[in-house]
Amino acid sequence: MPSGYYSSLMSRPHEFIDPWKAADREEVFEAEIPVSGLSRVVPVLVDQRASVRYRLRFHRDLKRRACVQGEVNAQVRVACQRCLQPLAIKVDAVMSLALVQGLDEAELQPEEYDPLLVDGGRVRLLDLVEDEILLALPQVPKHADGEPCVDVGRLNEQGVAPEADDAVPEAEADNPFAVLAQLKERLH
Repeated sequence: MPSGYYSSLMSRPHEFIDPWKAADREEVFEAEIPVSGLSRVVPVLVDQRASVRYRLRFHRDLKRRACVQGEVNAQVRVACQRCLQPLAIKVDAVMSLALVQGLDEAELQPEEYDPLLVDGGRVRLLDLVEDEILLALPQVPKHADGEPCVDVGRLNEQGVAPEADDAVPEAEADNPFAVLAQLKERLH
């Protein structure tokens, strides 16, 4: 691999590459980039200060298939769908892709590879990185059962959770009318 090709590409990670040539040359691309540069990922995040590390290795396997092996690592923050507060998600994605030129060829790939349809003979490295991050994120992000999660239904007008002594006792929480009874008491 020519040394200038690697360094000039890494200074412009938004560039398209010829994946077939990269596989023939067994090129490796790795970088750390700000998550703010990933236009398809940014809309699902609540904080764009994170960075993403990736390593993509293009090569030919034993059957001479053009392949991409890679890793994408990041710690991103999304909104918990229970409480709408920030939730940290660790992304440690591993990819194993076979380059294909059509759907027929994609169906012939062994299970160990996901097909990567190469349209126009070029791929953009950051598209691969974005795809892996989006696939790694949960469809409905939420705090784990053991983690603290703000009950949005119990926030007061200022958006703050009420004190523990104002909380609905657990036995009453099962009663759907307990909240209405408490509201009625406050109004009278």
